[in-house]
Amino acid sequence: MRPAVLLLAAVVLAACERTPDPARDAPEPAPAPQAAAPATPAAAPTAPQPSATPAPGADAARAPTPGVSLIGEFAGGGVRLSVRSDGAFELAQGAERVEGTWAVEDDGRVLRLDPNSKAQADRVFDVVSADTLRARGEAGVLTRQPAE
Repeated sequence: MRPAVLLLAAVVLAACERTPDPARDAPEPAPAPQAAAPATPAAAPTAPQPSATPAPGADAARAPTPGVSLIGEFAGGGVRLSVRSDGAFELAQGAERVEGTWAVEDDGRVLRLDPNSKAQADRVFDVVSADTLRARGEAGVLTRQPAE
């Protein structure tokens, strides 16, 4: 009976053996190699900046509406404001002097002065034109002064 069991086992194993199917038995393709990431991300192309924008390296938020420059000297009502291309400002009103940084907001329609001393509140001006600033919350208009 032993040879019959061996013969039966051989038949069962033969029946279990798969026939090769190239579609089923093909090795899985290797994943596509991914391109190596660049060491630094590519900079997005930018439009040329008008000469009226702050100096290179200044915060982009300071860039006024294209064609409008707020860099320069403004005065009116006993107030003198110097807006510099490095993003700094100096405001003088009588004996009081305030220094800090400036930023253009609301698509170039607002100039915000942020004093270095946090005990002082920000001062906000509406940009009427490249030559005229109107103080918010105060009666006062500053106009551009000729370069000295």
